[in-house]
Amino acid sequence: MRYFNFIICIGILLVSCNSTEKSEVKNSKFPDLKSFFQLQISMLDSIKPVIHKTMVNNEDPMDVKMDSADWKEELSLFEMLDLRTAANEDKYTESVDSNGNLKIQRFSALDSNREIQSLSITYRNNEIELIEAFLKKRTFVVDRDTRMSYQPGKGYGIQLDENYIWSKPHTKEIFVELEPNGFLKK
Repeated sequence: MRYFNFIICIGILLVSCNSTEKSEVKNSKFPDLKSFFQLQISMLDSIKPVIHKTMVNNEDPMDVKMDSADWKEELSLFEMLDLRTAANEDKYTESVDSNGNLKIQRFSALDSNREIQSLSITYRNNEIELIEAFLKKRTFVVDRDTRMSYQPGKGYGIQLDENYIWSKPHTKEIFVELEPNGFLKK
């Protein structure tokens, strides 16, 4: 239960720190990650995979095997990676590397004060294979670095490094692996 509260706190902290304008741009250079994650949530809710979750709080690991999950809650942090807003349109550079059926699209913040510093999306055969992001938050009270990765049908990982002015730095990590079943294998 303690770790469940930990996950909820991380979600609330990261979402509440997001103060960008939310008007979506229709012809944006950014991929529609909000819709992508809504589809992932629907798919995972329908197939109900077994998940293996490892949570580490300052080198204190806890492993949990769960038969069900609230996927909207589990993936809520990833939904905030959608950059398709008017406020972001000119705040990121884009680079694309491709070779055959593999393509990597990267977005890097032009301003070091942007919360989402980088976003990288790997496509294979025009389907998302991997999403990676680096988020940074600097305030008077806390320095927070968050690294996130998501692999459709395989799992995700989140690493949160925090340094509050009243305590020593600490790291929290969550790794979720979907149990391989016939419907998840490619």
